[in-house]
Amino acid sequence: PPIAYEKLFDSLPADWPKPRQVQFHPQGFTIAAAGYLRGIAYNNKVIPRANAPMGWEGCVNPKWKGRVMYDPRLKLGGFMMYKKQWFAEWLKKLAANNVVLGRGQTANLEMISTGEHLIFCGVNYRSTMEMIDRGVTTLSFVLPNPYAYNLALDGYILRDSPRPYSAELFSIWLGTKGLTLVEKYIYDGFTWLPGARLHEAAQGKEGVVCDLKCSLMGAELSEEHNRLLGIPVAK
Repeated sequence: PPIAYEKLFDSLPADWPKPRQVQFHPQGFTIAAAGYLRGIAYNNKVIPRANAPMGWEGCVNPKWKGRVMYDPRLKLGGFMMYKKQWFAEWLKKLAANNVVLGRGQTANLEMISTGEHLIFCGVNYRSTMEMIDRGVTTLSFVLPNPYAYNLALDGYILRDSPRPYSAELFSIWLGTKGLTLVEKYIYDGFTWLPGARLHEAAQGKEGVVCDLKCSLMGAELSEEHNRLLGIPVAK
């Protein structure tokens, strides 16, 4: 960007939420304007809320053996990167609990909503809420502690942009004040932003982000993730 993002922060209006350092590329190239939150969805018609899995330990509870779904694509990369020991043990327990692996967020949620399976661990908050908005009443979402999210909607300033200053200001708006407006429709707001849908639910909980370093190690982390789950990997 033509001006370092950090230099513009002090000029933001007082009523704008301030961006977090984790939103920025280490060399200042981009700013992330959204986050993909990951948590747990369950069938609320079969599982009453009093017995619902409110944390990751619920995914490996033997009473749900064979009824828990998980997307084998690495959606919880932040855990693999920054909570590796705990996450590795959790994955082993998940596999031992006869987890049902299925690629696809919506496809898996459809099976949860019909009762074919009961719990989906590592699900996108956005995918769950979009189905609920379409009238699916059998789904509920839980934000566990810790919760995971990936950065999204990175704003880049093209080298030959005719209006680089406007583009940079728009990127900052979208990642701060604008996100509080856009998040009402896309469910991808950062939990630290007041007004975000999960802001209150996230209070007192730890958010673990798959940042740029995590993203760049995606292939390596995925290979180890698959090994821990017992998924054969072609050489």
